[in-house]
Amino acid sequence: MPDDKKAQYAFVHAAVWADDIKDPAHGYTKDDDTPTGQNIRYWHFKDIRFSTDGTQFSDADPINAVSQMKLFIAALPATSAATDDIRSYDMVWVLHLIGDIHQPLHATERISAINTDGDRGGNEVNVMPATGETIDLHAYWDRMFGGYVSVSGAIFDANDKAGISKLQVDRAKAKVLDPDAWTQELRARQEVRLSEACAEPRHGVGAAPDV
Repeated sequence: MPDDKKAQYAFVHAAVWADDIKDPAHGYTKDDDTPTGQNIRYWHFKDIRFSTDGTQFSDADPINAVSQMKLFIAALPATSAATDDIRSYDMVWVLHLIGDIHQPLHATERISAINTDGDRGGNEVNVMPATGETIDLHAYWDRMFGGYVSVSGAIFDANDKAGISKLQVDRAKAKVLDPDAWTQELRARQEVRLSEACAEPRHGVGAAPDV
């Protein structure tokens, strides 16, 4: 591996490690449904619940991506007294969770008469894309940006079609280090998109949908 690529490769590996460890081949067993600080299942999202049919719902679980990121970020400075092992572990989680909470289906859960306990960020919603297959919405969204098969493949997917390498950094927003602020900004954007997504279709019964 070229020396000038080692840091980039390490970053990609670190950013997906929190998902990679959930592979049963690595000895992972699914956590139960108790939202505790030790249950990593709840660390990957902070659901903003909503309902389009009036179904009542309770607050989301207090253990979530934001609650954990605050703990991880607090341990990162050398002055935190955390060991290097803990700080490196926490850094890996921060890299992953920042990406997770900027994925809309890691920050949204629809409550309805059909899914009174929530749609689990689209995992309980099936869609049929142009391929004709049936797939849950969350998985469909995840694969839209390519699949993580190799580090080089992930880097290619990220940069394909004028991807993230072409984005301009908003330096003012880059200085905002509060995870709550990140999710609040995402929520504001989602409210606009959700109102559009939940609107009545513009095409009539039997008409071809707009593409």
